[in-house]
Amino acid sequence: MNETETAGTRALFRPAFTHMAFHTADIDKTATFYMRFCGMENVHERENDGIRVIWLAEPGKEHEFVFVLIAGGRPDPQPEHDMSHLGFALDSRKAVDEIAEKGKAHLFWEPRDLPPPVGYFCALKDPDGRVVEFSYGQPLGPGYEG
Repeated sequence: MNETETAGTRALFRPAFTHMAFHTADIDKTATFYMRFCGMENVHERENDGIRVIWLAEPGKEHEFVFVLIAGGRPDPQPEHDMSHLGFALDSRKAVDEIAEKGKAHLFWEPRDLPPPVGYFCALKDPDGRVVEFSYGQPLGPGYEG
């Protein structure tokens, strides 16, 4: 591709991040976790060749980004110092504390405050062992003053 084609191609083929997909050991348990703690809704469900698939999305955003759960995985808990995680912004520090309390059986990181751009956050582990962070004050959510 030459330089002229590159500029035009970027405009036409700019990728849009539309979904993440994960296999899960217990699709119902995992879907319930994300609906309960992350406020997501089941926006699509089907079975392909005997394998259940559920799409979850934030209310009203099912045409922007979905979280796809695919039955048939196995739990794969993250090691203690693995910082990989999914991040959800909340509207206040109090909301972070409430998630930590509501999800205390799943609590992985106690609520804590770190300098910008991190802010105030806690994390739960989903039924498959993935870390899910809930934050207030990060640049991608409410409360950022950076």
